[in-house]
Amino acid sequence: DGYCTTMTAKKFPWAAPGDNQSSLVDARGIFAKISGRGAQALGVSAPASAVASSKQALLLLQNFEQSGRGWFWSTDDQGRITYLSESVCELLGRPASVLIGSPFADLFSQGEEAASHQRTLPFILTKQSKFDDLPLKAATLDDGEIWWAVSGKPYFSSGKKFAGYRGSGTDITAQRRTAKDTSRLATYDSLTGLLNRFRMSQLLETTLSAFKAQRRACSVMLIDLDRFKH
Repeated sequence: DGYCTTMTAKKFPWAAPGDNQSSLVDARGIFAKISGRGAQALGVSAPASAVASSKQALLLLQNFEQSGRGWFWSTDDQGRITYLSESVCELLGRPASVLIGSPFADLFSQGEEAASHQRTLPFILTKQSKFDDLPLKAATLDDGEIWWAVSGKPYFSSGKKFAGYRGSGTDITAQRRTAKDTSRLATYDSLTGLLNRFRMSQLLETTLSAFKAQRRACSVMLIDLDRFKH
């Protein structure tokens, strides 16, 4: 019992005292496997069942976090980080002591490709809305590209006052890279690296339609290069 109590205080500091709601993050179905039905079948009393279920949930969350398949986060009512998985701190190249207390939105890149989603996050946090699988690019110190699908849910104190967010994230870098490669293969010639016939047709159609709508004249010039691919 002493071990689990210590783990709750140190490993999962989002378990704020006085919060009557569940202090556990919804980690994509992990909690669906934890219920009191098994305990009831064994004749365990309700309080003992609840304690055992909470301990089991914490252990499952810790195993999930350590597996590297996902990570957890929490913030206060000002959007400042109160908990962050160690794996994220390592990927970002910054210690937890630096990241704890900083704005949650600062974890993500302001780059052009990620700009639209990055602008969406502060708005969602301000509206205190639940969000699922928001694709965000990590603000790494090097040139490495890391993408996360981030989910979060607001939580409230016993007085129904907004207290912050709790959520989780998963790495979708490989999926993003695959989708990007697939999109490129569909529009570029693999040998020359130039736009393929399909993409050129799309661009020509768009350009000609725009000039036609504006009643403007335009010209198209085609050049045939022999032995271009040799």
